[in-house]
Amino acid sequence: MVLKAPVKYWTTKRRAHVIQIKRIRGWLINSSIGGAVAIGLGAYFLLPQFHPANEIPWRQLGLFLLLSTFVLWGVRLCVKLLLSNIHLEADAREREVMIQTFMAMMRHKESREGVTKQDIAVVLAPIFNPSTSGVIKDDGAPASLTDFITRMTGK
Repeated sequence: MVLKAPVKYWTTKRRAHVIQIKRIRGWLINSSIGGAVAIGLGAYFLLPQFHPANEIPWRQLGLFLLLSTFVLWGVRLCVKLLLSNIHLEADAREREVMIQTFMAMMRHKESREGVTKQDIAVVLAPIFNPSTSGVIKDDGAPASLTDFITRMTGK
């Protein structure tokens, strides 16, 4: 049948996303452990536990915040990539199942007889819609300081 090529395409795409999910899951675990160690060591060496109480070590606090920002940004990026690949794998699996179900229905004479061209168009439209890139949109964090203040004040 003509629809065997799309089934093969979506199966290959799904398998590629499964491989990516496993790879990114490893990155996420390693970056989380490494990031926790880096933040812990940064807190131990940079935070003001060894400094006199009458002065604020701005440089050490700034370095710790910079280190924490980079670590958390990297972990967040890995999470975004993982969730994107999970979403794309589920989309490919759904399309694969839809095509196989449609092919199975068309093989049987009883189910094929009552099908009109409009029914076929309704079934094929979601199968052949362009897929998204899978990159998850930003989680709605405030874009600027004024947006943040507006959200916090509730006005």
